[in-house]
Amino acid sequence: MTPRAWACFADTGNCIIWSTDEASVRSIADKHGRAVTPLCDLAEVTRATDLVADLVRELRHIEGISTGQVNRVAKQALAQLRDNAEVRGA
Repeated sequence: MTPRAWACFADTGNCIIWSTDEASVRSIADKHGRAVTPLCDLAEVTRATDLVADLVRELRHIEGISTGQVNRVAKQALAQLRDNAEVRGA
């Protein structure tokens, strides 16, 4: 997933700044000692999570696969999506 914008949040959860200009957000975040959070398009996130849901449905039809195995695959797939978004947003 490719971020559309970036944000910096306060401990309260309030947004300090958001912008499509990552450098501007990073500058403010550095001043405040905060992390930069990538903001992704909801439709893109929805498509990605729908693909994971489709994968899980397909896995459930495989004879001999346990619920635990299906859950592990789903968690790994979602973690990979999150990690990919974080890497692209870094």
